[in-house]
Amino acid sequence: MESLLVDHERRIYMETHAGFTASYDFATVKANANALAGHMGTPSLAIGEEEVGSVAAFEKYLSLVRMATRKFRPGDVWYDPRTPPAARHALESARATRRAVRLHYGNPRTGVDRLAVQDVVGYVGYAAWYLPHPILLTDRQLHIGPRIVELEVVRVVDVAGLIATYEHPTYRLPQLSTVGACDPENPERLVLAADGREVLRCSSRAQATRWSKFFRGEIHQPPRQG
Repeated sequence: MESLLVDHERRIYMETHAGFTASYDFATVKANANALAGHMGTPSLAIGEEEVGSVAAFEKYLSLVRMATRKFRPGDVWYDPRTPPAARHALESARATRRAVRLHYGNPRTGVDRLAVQDVVGYVGYAAWYLPHPILLTDRQLHIGPRIVELEVVRVVDVAGLIATYEHPTYRLPQLSTVGACDPENPERLVLAADGREVLRCSSRAQATRWSKFFRGEIHQPPRQG
């Protein structure tokens, strides 16, 4: 680490390395540090409420991460301790069985689906860099992919079986509707809305229908836009 900036207004740490910058919110640092302290039997490194947002707290977190990387065995994956156990089980089961999944991301408090489009279908793997964390692979043979934001997973669907292996207790898909886009040059163009808020513009009713099916999880390949 080259430098550390503490932004108390946004409640985040910004850690600068050669070539990249990583950010961590105060709550995540505290939750993971305290879980790691318990996991490794080092309660003295737990972060107290009065330490939240301090440089000392972040240094404790880094010490715990370094200790964990030496203790974890190949294949071990660390999930944010605030991840619902059922969500973790669904992701770990998919990783163990190497079955493709569709991830629905949303609001972890309300369970409302946010209609994510990118990086939502694939195989659960893990990256061993830093704390070993879950990632999404487009192919079983790959070893690199985007991180799975486990705290925001509100639904996990087994692609082959079309079965939800996890669903947030109050999961809700926004109400999807279509209205004319009022485009004189293309009268067929429609606006797809979710709970009355515009999501995207579709070139035809057929395309709007395909997008609706994608968001509902009836198909897993997002339609081409155009």
